[in-house]
Amino acid sequence: KYHFSQFQITKLIGTGHFAQVYLAQNTINQAWYAIKAINKKKLATKQQIKHVHDEKDVLLSASHPFLVKLWGTFQTDSHVFFVTDYVPGGELFRLIRKKKGLTELEAKFYAAETVLALEYLHNRDIAYRDLKPENILLDNHGHIKLIDFGLAKQVSDVTYTLCGTPDYLAPEVIRARGYTKEVDWWSLGVLIYEMIVGHAPFTSKNPIELYENILLCSIQWPSDISSEAKDLIQGLLKVKPADRYNLQEIKAHPWFADIDFEQLLSCNVDAPNIPDLQDNDDTSRDGQDIELLYTSDQYAHDDMFASF
Repeated sequence: KYHFSQFQITKLIGTGHFAQVYLAQNTINQAWYAIKAINKKKLATKQQIKHVHDEKDVLLSASHPFLVKLWGTFQTDSHVFFVTDYVPGGELFRLIRKKKGLTELEAKFYAAETVLALEYLHNRDIAYRDLKPENILLDNHGHIKLIDFGLAKQVSDVTYTLCGTPDYLAPEVIRARGYTKEVDWWSLGVLIYEMIVGHAPFTSKNPIELYENILLCSIQWPSDISSEAKDLIQGLLKVKPADRYNLQEIKAHPWFADIDFEQLLSCNVDAPNIPDLQDNDDTSRDGQDIELLYTSDQYAHDDMFASF
C-alpha cells in the first residue's frame, strides 16, 4: 500500500482536465514513477467519479507490454493518486510534430503496437475511447505505452456516452445512437493518417463544422501516401461501423505484410526511434516548473473514494 509521504515529487510532466502527472521518486526503493494526481473537488459529477473508478479497475486488471502499468493507488484529503510506470520517451504526438509527419515505416510500427494494445482491451470487452497521439508514450526502448484510461469502459453491448477527443470521435459517437468497441478502429484510422500526414484528417476550430466533416468523411489525400496505407485508412474510416475493417482484417492487411505481430508482442522488433535519454529520470522532453501538491482542501464525500 502506497502513501504520499514515501514519494519525493520533483516535476510536473503532464496536465489534463482533472489531473496533473508528476515525476516522483519512491524514497524506499529509489525507483522513479509517474504519479497522476486527481483533484477530488474537480470531479464534480458522479459520472466523472465513475470514470476514475473505471480507470483504476481497468489498469489494475491489465497486464500488457503496450499498456502503462498501474502499481497502486492512494489518496489524501484532496486528491486521489495513481502510481504508474514513468515512461521517459515523451508523447508520440511530439515526435509527429517534430518530424512534421512520420515515414510509413515508422507509422506502421506504432500502429501495429497500438493494434495489439487495442486487441488486448477488446478481448476483455473494454473500449478505450480516447486513442490519440497524446495518449501514446514511448518507453526508453522506443516501444509504445497507452496511457490515460479515464474514458476506458467495459462495453459488452452498446453504450451512449459522448466522450473522447473531438478530432478522433467516430460518427456513431457524434450521432449519439449508441456505439461499441468499433469506435477504437475509427480512431486508429485517424491516428495512422495523422502519423503519416502530420495532422488529423478532420480539423476545424468550429466544433459543429468538425462534426460535419467527420460525418461526411471527406478526406484530403497527399500524393505521396502509399496505396496500401490509403486503403487501410479508408477501411478504418467507414461511417457505418459494420463496414469498418475488423481486427482480423487489420492484421492481415497488405500494409502490415512485413509486420510479425508475435515478434512485436514479445518486443523482439527494434523500434524505429530510440529516445535519447541521459538518465532514467531524464525529463528533458517533459519538465515544467510546478507548484507542488501540498494542499489541505478536504473533499466532503470521501466515501466515494473508499477503495483508494
